[in-house]
Amino acid sequence: MNRLSRRDGILYAYLTILVWGLTAPWRGLWQDDTIYLRMVRNRNRLRHALFGPIGTPMRKLYGLPTWLASITPRPVLALQLLYGAFWV
Repeated sequence: MNRLSRRDGILYAYLTILVWGLTAPWRGLWQDDTIYLRMVRNRNRLRHALFGPIGTPMRKLYGLPTWLASITPRPVLALQLLYGAFWV
């Protein structure tokens, strides 16, 4: 069982690097990413920008990675790195 779990972990890491890791710097902003960046930048209070709902009331944490990316010099790359970190 342990050997099967290790094999699954290696396959998961390989597919993650293959699908996301090699192409992430080349990907631009998607439509949702630009909408989220605009919404976070237009909010007045920091708490509302970080934890305010985006889209529906249940999506309260969508603003946090977007805000973190928006304060960096390269928000597209920062978003990709955050998405990759959250995926793993």
